[in-house]
Amino acid sequence: MVTFWAFLRFHLLLWGLCAAWRVLRWTVTAAVLVAAAPVTLVAAIALAGAWLRGWPPRPPALSPPTPAYPFRIQRVPLLGQISTAIMTGWRRRARWPVTLAE
Repeated sequence: MVTFWAFLRFHLLLWGLCAAWRVLRWTVTAAVLVAAAPVTLVAAIALAGAWLRGWPPRPPALSPPTPAYPFRIQRVPLLGQISTAIMTGWRRRARWPVTLAE
């Protein structure tokens, strides 16, 4: 049988553990924010400076294409054609009459 005082001590222990967990959680959160503050401040200052100079940051998908943009598109099929031509040339040269020894 559980006495009232044992019940009260158990609930106080649970309350203390929950309170300690809350304090630990807030402490870790504050430590992470303090550690990340210098990087965040530098990024915010750089963003503000760029914005004031007239350069609005845009995602790469919205930025205008570079002068080499068409070459990036054509490079892959061109390399495929070159490698196919090389491989078929080697296959043609490699087809000599082969006799199987029986």
